[in-house]
Amino acid sequence: MTEFSKNGLLLRDYLPYKIGIVRGHISKVFEDKCLANTNVSISGWRVLALLAVDEDMSGSDVVESSGMRKMAVSRAVSKLVNAGFVKTSISKADGRRSCLNVTPKGRKVYESIIPAAREFEQKIVESLDENEQKILDDLLDRVLSSVDDLAELGESLYD
Repeated sequence: MTEFSKNGLLLRDYLPYKIGIVRGHISKVFEDKCLANTNVSISGWRVLALLAVDEDMSGSDVVESSGMRKMAVSRAVSKLVNAGFVKTSISKADGRRSCLNVTPKGRKVYESIIPAAREFEQKIVESLDENEQKILDDLLDRVLSSVDDLAELGESLYD
């Protein structure tokens, strides 16, 4: 857990900081190693990967599913649409709802990234045995659940 100095906490030992550093570093290396020459950013990859599995998602659905901020999703979708990887359409079920779908060109790019993405994931966890990988996955799920619980509280922790 976090070690405290005389004047507060040591940021390098603060769990939310560590998770942010790991996330940022993973994203940067993934973008450099797996997305080079694809015309897809890390944010674009997240959106493309969601849309490749779940058709007819709205921008709000992507925000909710990805944990990304609304503006980041909006920028990523715009770039994906401009690149011809994603198309927008009006929902047949609800004419007020706009849907996002992967185009054939987008699916081809998505499928070309998958082998590198799988290899990247394996490289990240190769120092862990199968049991440790399962434990890590379970722990991350539990931490995420705790954060979701905090978000639902609706009250400030500063009071």
